[in-house]
Parts: sequence; structure tokens; C-alpha cells
Amino acid sequence: MQVRLVRQPGGAMVVRVAGEVDQQAAPALQEYVVELLCLCYDPIVLDLTTVRFLDPAAITALITATRDARRAGATLCVVADHRAVLDPLRRLGATSALHVCPSVAAALAAAVPSGGSERPPPGEAGAPGSPLPSPSRTAHDPVPVRPGHLHGHSQGRRT
Repeated sequence: MQVRLVRQPGGAMVVRVAGEVDQQAAPALQEYVVELLCLCYDPIVLDLTTVRFLDPAAITALITATRDARRAGATLCVVADHRAVLDPLRRLGATSALHVCPSVAAALAAAVPSGGSERPPPGEAGAPGSPLPSPSRTAHDPVPVRPGHLHGHSQGRRT
């Protein structure tokens, strides 16, 4: 699995996922979403248009990430436009638990309410007086990353 982050205007982040998302890669995908939620990106769009294989463990990770996003008050959209991704999602009934869109543009349009405020609530990243960095100061366009590197952590064990 390869991942590229592409920051969008207005606080959105597109996570372009390529290759195979199997049982071993699924936890890393979920960690990307959690880290982006911690940085207050909203919406988060998981672009799976170049994924060749989607394991049931990856689908579970997508559903868990969607729940994490909802709890954080954020929106997570999954972009899927081909059978390698759509068939397993449908077979496992995951399309009812996920916000699935046919393109990144459709996901961004559906996830950002028109006229909505882009300013984060007090105490969140980027809010006045917040100790958390604003997403615009922490992400770069586009940048390949590994889980843990959004906050500067190494790939080693965390204690």
C-alpha cells in the first residue's frame, strides 16, 4: 500500500491510497485517518481509485475510521469507482456504513456544506489560543508519508 496526502483548500485532506490494502496494511490506513483527525482536517477523503485489492480487514478499518471521524465531528468519504473496491464493500454490506462517492470531486462537494464555517471550534487545531498547530502549518502538498510521521514520530515502537 502506498499513500499520498494532498491538502485541499478549506481544511480538507485527500488521502490517495494505491496498491493492495490487506490485513497487514489496514491498521496503517486507520492510523492515517486518526492522525489527520487529530490535526483537525475535515473532511477527509480516502481516494481508493488506484487500489487493486481490498481485504475484509481493510473494510473493517474503513468502518472504524468512519466511526472515529463521526465521533470527532468530522466527515470521512471513501472514493471508489471500480470492482476491486466496490465488490468487496457491497459483499460485506459496508456501503451502508460508509459515505462512498464515485470521485474525489463528488466527495469534496458532498462533504463540505455550502456556507459552512471553516474555522475550527475553540481548543482545536488552528483555533485562536489552541496549543495544537493549524493544519496549514503541518501538512505539505502532496507528500508521501508513513503512519506516525504526521506528528514526527518514527516508525519504531511508541512508548
